[in-house]
Amino acid sequence: MRRPLIFISLAVTIVIAKLLMDLAGFGNGTKSGDTKGTGYVPAKHIEFDPDLCPTDAEGKIYVRLLTGYAFALFLDRLWIYDTDRREPVTPPTNPHAPEGCPGNPLHIEKILGLSSFLGTATTEQKLGKLGIRGTGRVMVRTPIITGDDYPWDNMFQNFFNICRKYKHSRIIAGDLRACWAPQRKHSEKVWPVSYMAIPNRYTTPLGKPFFAKCLGAFGADSSRDDCSFGYSYLPGLVVSVTDYNEAYIPPYRLIQFDRLLRDTIEGARVPHLDFKIVKQEGNSTNE
Repeated sequence: MRRPLIFISLAVTIVIAKLLMDLAGFGNGTKSGDTKGTGYVPAKHIEFDPDLCPTDAEGKIYVRLLTGYAFALFLDRLWIYDTDRREPVTPPTNPHAPEGCPGNPLHIEKILGLSSFLGTATTEQKLGKLGIRGTGRVMVRTPIITGDDYPWDNMFQNFFNICRKYKHSRIIAGDLRACWAPQRKHSEKVWPVSYMAIPNRYTTPLGKPFFAKCLGAFGADSSRDDCSFGYSYLPGLVVSVTDYNEAYIPPYRLIQFDRLLRDTIEGARVPHLDFKIVKQEGNSTNE
């Protein structure tokens, strides 16, 4: 009598698991480009054709973050959360142009992925030259709170807490100081680690120390996982890279990768379309 109950319990478990997967967007043969249940709106599904812009859009879509910074991005790998689209912070210079044109940028809260800035082929080419096999989750966004530099503040605290507590550190890769949190029964290569670039050699764009951190590896033969770094690129513009593995971005390539990231972001900037928000009796004015 116990066997039928086991089969029934197993069947119920499978049904529940399938429902959860469908809700998460993994069921029904969902592929990486599908949007069902994912909360994403791929740019290729946004009704935008750069050829319809009154001025030359150079085949790109123009976006502006809530703090007024403008970018020209590639359409092939641009992903936007449906909840990230916002009302314009200022009237467009050309309200008759389709949204996404230079005269009427699409307003969003954050930009996801390195390929949004470079295009897929160029991203793979540049990363390949550095020997980097993955980027983790790249995000360029407005601060959650005005004046917030959460990624940097978090990295700062993590580095000095580990260094003070364990006093186990040394210079690696020429430009990085590493502080480890020792763990019993494991070798140093899998200990949780926090990094700081040597200040006179490399800093954040605003001149603060550059930090990164990684949690320990799952096993003695694996690489550290759940690595991240972040900082303010400009006032009101935060850059973060999370969820990468040191097998993909090893410590000796970290600064090279960040240099590529900064150059890439700068190459996508369209400063003449920026809009500086000036808080003056509740109004905003152009820069």
